[in-house]
Amino acid sequence: MSFLDEVEPGAPETAYHLKATFKDSCLTGTFSFTLPQKDVSGHALDGMLNYKVTANGVLLKEGTEQPGTDVILTIDVNPGMNNLAVTVGNTYGESKMANIKIWAGMDAPTAVSHLFANMDGKDVSLSWAAPKTGIH
Repeated sequence: MSFLDEVEPGAPETAYHLKATFKDSCLTGTFSFTLPQKDVSGHALDGMLNYKVTANGVLLKEGTEQPGTDVILTIDVNPGMNNLAVTVGNTYGESKMANIKIWAGMDAPTAVSHLFANMDGKDVSLSWAAPKTGIH
């Protein structure tokens, strides 16, 4: 590929339907995507496709599947913001990167809502609605 990030004719289109699922504060979750069925010129792909999955530029998984395959992988990531990316290749070249960003691990709560203070003589009472989501 050139410095302009051009894709060679015959190389696969990008993967699509990227989805990551990490429950609660787990650092192990699933990452799924669908391999393309066409090359960048719009022609049907023939033969096996290679894929590489990275998190923040570090290779997590790689494999080989048929065009159009729904790939579901179990992956481990570092805590915090993660850029999950997949590239697809064949004998003609490599696709452009498809990516999604996800937060994994412990999260901080959003601000409380409906915060009220009530003063009764020298006594002060506070009430609020607890956050239901995290910042990320």
